[in-house]
Amino acid sequence: MKSVLFLVGSNRDGSFNQRLADQVAELLPEGASAVRFDQLDQLPVFSQNLETEVPLTVLDLRAAVSSADLLVMVTPEHNGGPSALLKNALDWISRPRGSSVLQDKPVLVLGATPSQMGTAQAREVLLTNLKFAMAAPIEETFGLANAHEHEELPAEIADAIRSALATALA
Repeated sequence: MKSVLFLVGSNRDGSFNQRLADQVAELLPEGASAVRFDQLDQLPVFSQNLETEVPLTVLDLRAAVSSADLLVMVTPEHNGGPSALLKNALDWISRPRGSSVLQDKPVLVLGATPSQMGTAQAREVLLTNLKFAMAAPIEETFGLANAHEHEELPAEIADAIRSALATALA
């Protein structure tokens, strides 16, 4: 069975990005399971001072990423970039450089926002960060613009995400 780990960069109750993650989890191909790491807000702010005695929540996150076949990062857009929660998680899982659990890991980047841009800048920044961290991000990212107007994913976005998921897990 293929395992897909979701990291959602918003901890706001009822967030568009949490809803997007839930809807995408329903699109997984048969034989794939969805897991969400819901402790991003419990990770300490990344510091090299903590790398000698890595906190338990960081070890849990690294283990979850390591065991996943695909990582799905779902981000809101904060000041033109991914959320601090998601960036902090990325900093922790990209260490130690050269042998991190993120190295060569396929990653799908998604985002939802009430704006018309669909988190385009945040997704682009996150894609760049993932490449720098030696992950294997899927070049095509998906954003849901005007998320407040959609109870469900529009069919064309759902179809494109379903195809990307199947390709990444094949």
